[in-house]
Amino acid sequence: MRTMETIRTRATLSQTTPWTTPWDMQGQDAAKGTEPDRSILHEYIKKEIRNGKSVSVCTMCGKSNSQKWNIMNHVESVHFPNMFTYSCKYCGKTFNAKNSLYVHMSTSHREK
Repeated sequence: MRTMETIRTRATLSQTTPWTTPWDMQGQDAAKGTEPDRSILHEYIKKEIRNGKSVSVCTMCGKSNSQKWNIMNHVESVHFPNMFTYSCKYCGKTFNAKNSLYVHMSTSHREK
C-alpha cells in the first residue's frame, strides 16, 4: 500500500507536470464547472460484514459507516485534505470537499 507522503507527492507532481498519471486530478478546473475525479478514494474503502450488516470501512484508519457516501466524505476530508476543488455553480465560492459544497448549496442557495 502507498504511503500518504507518496500519494501527496505524486498528486502534486501530476498537477505541475505536463504528463499524466493515475494520480492526475483531471477535471479540477472550477472555471469549467467540472468536478474532480474522486475515483482514487475508492482504493481506500472496503466493504465488510459486521454483525450481519454490510459496512464500508476506511482502510487507512478503520472508521466505518453503513453508508459508503459517508466514508467517501471521510476519506476525502481527513486523509486527502485540499486535494480536490469544488466550485459553487451559483456564486463561484470554492470548497476543498464535496460535502462542504453540498452543505453550502443547501444552506445558501436553497429555494425559499
